[in-house]
Amino acid sequence: MKKTLLAALFLSLSTLAMAAVLTFSWTAPTQNTDNSTIPASGAGSIVDYVVTYGPCNAGRTDLTSITGTIIRTTVSGVSPDLPPGTWCGYVQARNTYGNVSAPSNVAFKVIPAPTPKPPENFSFGS
Repeated sequence: MKKTLLAALFLSLSTLAMAAVLTFSWTAPTQNTDNSTIPASGAGSIVDYVVTYGPCNAGRTDLTSITGTIIRTTVSGVSPDLPPGTWCGYVQARNTYGNVSAPSNVAFKVIPAPTPKPPENFSFGS
């Protein structure tokens, strides 16, 4: 049985059996740390984003370990199937010079463990 839950801020979650996929998005930076404008193309432009994710403590925004990284050239993406638990992640931008930004804010999402439906047609014998 497939259930779909939508998160209002950064992440949405689709569950199927025991695994879940998190979708994520962010706003691309428009300025460098020196307040100069990031060009749309050419020298100094953003070439990709590095999304880092892993389990974290419930209600916390610190990763307890890094499960993986995903390289994206767009401002959104999808994780691989993840087991139930609390997951955190952040994104960094990389420019043509190979410089990587500081991490973004850390977002977290709880993937709930599945709960069985109740049994049906329970009755007492005669």
